[in-house]
Amino acid sequence: MAGLKLSQLAGLWSKDPLFIRFLNRHVDAADDRCSARYGLAERDLDPAGYIRQVCRIESRRDLNTDTRAVGIFNREIRAPFMQWAESIRQEAA
Repeated sequence: MAGLKLSQLAGLWSKDPLFIRFLNRHVDAADDRCSARYGLAERDLDPAGYIRQVCRIESRRDLNTDTRAVGIFNREIRAPFMQWAESIRQEAA
């Protein structure tokens, strides 16, 4: 995925089943009274919305220009996801 703009990476991850699995396992998507989960179905919470909310941006395009949002994305989303995904790969090996 080298050469992608951060907004493109965020867009791809928003539809990636592994990223969605990560969100559902590691993000408090809902309190105990709600059964909403992240996913792609109409009833699901929007993974792209999670990225926008955490990074405090209105559009993923902001990840291309807003250095504060880039830092948040890398620290709060990218690093934990990459760490988790690597652990999943190691478990499967």
